[in-house]
Amino acid sequence: MGQMDRWLVAMVGGALFLVVAGFVLLVAVQARTPETLPEDTPAGVVQRYLQALSEGRYDDADKYLTQSVLDRRKDLEKNGQVRPPVPPGAHDRPSTRIVLQSVEARRETVWVTVAISSFTAPSPTRAQEYTNTMTFGLRQEQGAWKITSPEYPYYLPF
Repeated sequence: MGQMDRWLVAMVGGALFLVVAGFVLLVAVQARTPETLPEDTPAGVVQRYLQALSEGRYDDADKYLTQSVLDRRKDLEKNGQVRPPVPPGAHDRPSTRIVLQSVEARRETVWVTVAISSFTAPSPTRAQEYTNTMTFGLRQEQGAWKITSPEYPYYLPF
């Protein structure tokens, strides 16, 4: 085997090692369990709301919305202006990471800002990641924190 052949084998082997190491790292990062925030806090409500949406549990997600948001959605559904979402198949869902950025109280409303990052790797040589920052407004309703915004009734940030 010539020196050029050894060099080529070393380069291909190194590239394959990096690809495999990258996927192992991705699996390890995805396997981490996020910290569960207290349910009676605005950040905990947003966390549970987004978790329910990402899993397609829309009835559970609705429990975190104010009655006025739910009433507006019913009116839109009655007029045929909005339809319930169709949950994506498990193979269609990107890997999602949600990071709490800030919690800010102003008068009766608490604003919770999160960064939602979605990652897909359609092939070993191609990966895509995008991040969307969202701010949720919450207020107390019947002794519990409820989401008042964003207003769009079926917004799926995933």
